[in-house]
Amino acid sequence: MLTTDFTTDSVLLNATQSIKALTGSFQNVQVKLPESFRLLDVKCDGYKSHKVIKDNLVEVSLIEPTVGPIEVQWTLETDFPEQSGKFLIDGFEVSRAKRQTGLIDIQTLDGYRIFRMEGQNRSVYQIKANQKDLDSSYRFLKQPFQLPLNIERVKPYFSAKPFYLVQMFGNRAELDARVQINVFQGALDKVSLDWPNRTEEGWELELMQEPSLTEAIVVDPSQPNRVNINLLKRSKGTFEITFRARRPVIADREPFSFNLPEIKAPSLSATSLVIANDTNVVTDLTPAPKTQVISSPSAQLKQFELPPEVQSLRKTEYQIQPGPNEFSAIVSIHNQQITANSNALLELDGSEIRVEQEIQYQIEYDPLSEIRLRVPQALRNRVNFYLDNEQNPLVPTWTSDDTDPIQNARLSLRSKQLGPVKITAVYLLPQDSQAELNVPLIRSDDVPFTESQFELSLSNEEDTQYLEVSSLNDAWQQQLGMNNIAFWRAVDPQADISLKLKKSDTGSLFSYSISQAWIDCSLDAAGSYLARAQYQFPVSPRTLAFRLPENAGIKIEAVWWNNQRVTENLVQQGQATEFQLILPAPKEKETTPHILTIDYGSTRHQRDSQFSPLSVVAPEFVNNLWVEKTFWKVNLPSNEHLFTIPRGYTPQFSWVHQGVFWSREFAGEDEIPVKLKNAPPERQDFLGVNHYQFYRLGPATSLQFQALSRSMIVFIGAGTALMLGFILMSISVLRSMLVLLVMTTVVSAVALWYTAPVEVLLQPAVFGLLLAIVAAVINGTSRKRKETKLLTMSAPSDFIPPPSFSERIHPSEVDPEDITAVRPGSEIVDKPVSSSEAGANR
Repeated sequence: MLTTDFTTDSVLLNATQSIKALTGSFQNVQVKLPESFRLLDVKCDGYKSHKVIKDNLVEVSLIEPTVGPIEVQWTLETDFPEQSGKFLIDGFEVSRAKRQTGLIDIQTLDGYRIFRMEGQNRSVYQIKANQKDLDSSYRFLKQPFQLPLNIERVKPYFSAKPFYLVQMFGNRAELDARVQINVFQGALDKVSLDWPNRTEEGWELELMQEPSLTEAIVVDPSQPNRVNINLLKRSKGTFEITFRARRPVIADREPFSFNLPEIKAPSLSATSLVIANDTNVVTDLTPAPKTQVISSPSAQLKQFELPPEVQSLRKTEYQIQPGPNEFSAIVSIHNQQITANSNALLELDGSEIRVEQEIQYQIEYDPLSEIRLRVPQALRNRVNFYLDNEQNPLVPTWTSDDTDPIQNARLSLRSKQLGPVKITAVYLLPQDSQAELNVPLIRSDDVPFTESQFELSLSNEEDTQYLEVSSLNDAWQQQLGMNNIAFWRAVDPQADISLKLKKSDTGSLFSYSISQAWIDCSLDAAGSYLARAQYQFPVSPRTLAFRLPENAGIKIEAVWWNNQRVTENLVQQGQATEFQLILPAPKEKETTPHILTIDYGSTRHQRDSQFSPLSVVAPEFVNNLWVEKTFWKVNLPSNEHLFTIPRGYTPQFSWVHQGVFWSREFAGEDEIPVKLKNAPPERQDFLGVNHYQFYRLGPATSLQFQALSRSMIVFIGAGTALMLGFILMSISVLRSMLVLLVMTTVVSAVALWYTAPVEVLLQPAVFGLLLAIVAAVINGTSRKRKETKLLTMSAPSDFIPPPSFSERIHPSEVDPEDITAVRPGSEIVDKPVSSSEAGANR
């Protein structure tokens, strides 16, 4: 049995011969080996020695005679036929052997095609290979035999997907290259790349230390821009090659040329490039005009994982189309930049103040190992400092005298920090006065605060509801608060906190907000309306103040707090439109939300015509009481439809197909009226049939829109479409596809700004177009009838045929002196002659 195997520069032939004596015994065996192969090794059981008798005839001697069978194992070698592409397998003929047969297995060689030369030695037959790694198998039936084989290199077809990571330092640039190769045909033993101006720019190539298929990097001196990356073995399928390069860089100088290698592949994907700057380095990379950079990097970059040491650096990502990879770069070194802001939380429990001040640093370009703070002298022995979210406090180093009003503290960080760093200072202060609150703040000694704010939280729920808080220092401005927390923002970040505390019946309206508001109103054709406004309160204040718009004709009908009617507690203030509501004190501590319900209405007629806008209003709470979100529902009569969407609101309905027509149906989450536990019964005097609900974030005090009657909508939509149809029927020049496209474009453009009116008018417009089409069909039919000709009976004489051509008078037969003769050039009437015409000519 013969087996061929291949290396990068040779062909190995392994043979196993089974020899058996038919009669007697033998101690020596002479075997004729292949002429083109060199003997490397021979072995068998009982082997003593071997010698070459002549040329390729080898004699193997055994220790003692034997009858067999014995197995002789041969190993031979020949040079790989890269140039000729041919090699011959023959030999292994045993002298004086009566019967010699065998098998020949040809191993698969990646990237090559091995086939037999036809017409050679009929004693060798190809058989089916019984192993997957075999290219082909043959059987020979007698000696001598010859099996000439051709070996041809298959041109490889592969794709390449390059990824380049360039790390920029102050004095050098380092390139880590990874190229994903996918071989579809043949095999690769090297990958070539073009690198323009590599030597001029000072790039030095080297192999990566990590395991890779890359064996060596070879540069042809005659072509310094061509780099060949040799692989450890012929490879196919999907694999990755890697290499590294570095070059010197001089920072803060003129722009320098920056070229990257271009992989030579039949199918080359876009190159992924990541520029990672060192902590204090900024790189301005500008592509050359012939370099095509994709503006938005694709998801291809996600296929490559960056090293851990690079992930925290500032990075810029690029996608480069196949082609030149030439850039112009400027590298600059930046000094350390630090920004800081402060956010303090003040928690009051009546006897002491707990302050938790977070100082947020943002460190750029150069790491920071130490934080410097300016601490008021009263806080020196009260404060603990924490780094980020650590549980163990930092130990400060005090660098000033104990008597200094401002103490300087240094906090050593665990390690050098870059990016966001948070220092939390926690300290307790006694609350000496119930009317005033003075809190000193800690400040950064590295940089001034760019922003400073604090929040106030009261642990006593009653204080939360009925305590008014104001700043004694104009440096702080109170902001709108939610979730029982008040916010103050500093105009001067260097100011300490000074607050005035005062209990009031109206309560600190900045300490809570209205969770939701539901407003339900029903309008009639004249614009008068009835409405119900409901508000969800997280707490139960003692008093509430609200106002209604002037000149709106509003009359309050009833007021409810939860399910209790409190209309009699409503007190009108100095102005006719301002009211104060005294609410009942809660009997016990309640955790469920409270509902304020106000029933009101307007008798003022708003509509002078169909196109007059409509407006409905709602109560507005004083002291800027915040409403987180508002739901507003409008109910119109059966013959009225919403024509425009109120500005600033989101509609909660959508168009739904119902039979032949489309209508608007509710498509939100909570439809008004909502089912609330502590609310009065629903109003039964709302007469609206067409319902439209809207939504917005924040409070809402008015809603303006337009509504049209059904007849007016049909008149406008159908009438406009019908008129356009008649114009197209009357002017034939306009009956073209171009005009239709222009009209469609105009309607689409109008719908961009006036979506709701176009949607409402679309259905009657379709109806108008159908009417125009029917009118066109009727008009065409009537015209055809009018243009039909009337047929009359013809007289028999009308069918007298004209004289034939043979009966016409020839000029040669005419008497020249006959004045009645027909001369040449006279016209011959070639048409039927009626009897009346014949009589007239007689």
